[in-house]
Amino acid sequence: MPNGSINQEDAFADKIDKLINDSEVQRKRDSNKLKYYLENLKNLFGQCISNLQNNNSLSEAVLPIFNASGVVRCFLLDEQGYQLGSNIHSVNYHENLKIGFSPLIQGDQKIQANWSHKHYHHRALTQPDVINITRPYLSVAEAEMCVTVSKLVIIDQQKFVLCCDLEWIENRIN
Repeated sequence: MPNGSINQEDAFADKIDKLINDSEVQRKRDSNKLKYYLENLKNLFGQCISNLQNNNSLSEAVLPIFNASGVVRCFLLDEQGYQLGSNIHSVNYHENLKIGFSPLIQGDQKIQANWSHKHYHHRALTQPDVINITRPYLSVAEAEMCVTVSKLVIIDQQKFVLCCDLEWIENRIN
């Protein structure tokens, strides 16, 4: 038979309040970590854009962003969404590459991948002054969850979209 004692109810309510409070503290801590990570990432991505606009090669231009954790690859698209050249992979991530996805991972020119249907391409063109970050999605390059950072870059009056794939952030916040 349940005991209707006020003391037990008060102790239970105190435990629930503590759990709710602890959960809110953790949520704020995670939110602050994510905010700091994304601000740092945007700054590094901005450096990459400047490097590209100063006529550095893609492999040289993207070096700063590889200082951030979780960066997988960078690649460049033309205005129509076709990938120009091979992906540039993070040295830290290169050992995790899956051979089965090699044509997509390498940006194989025989395939000439077109990413115009992806949000990261469309948003970069429609929001040219914004560094865009997608929601998590399943990458066709590796069958892993990722997010893509993208921004329009104008070089010699031509439009390009610089993209950078990241491991899904939630896995790295804690």
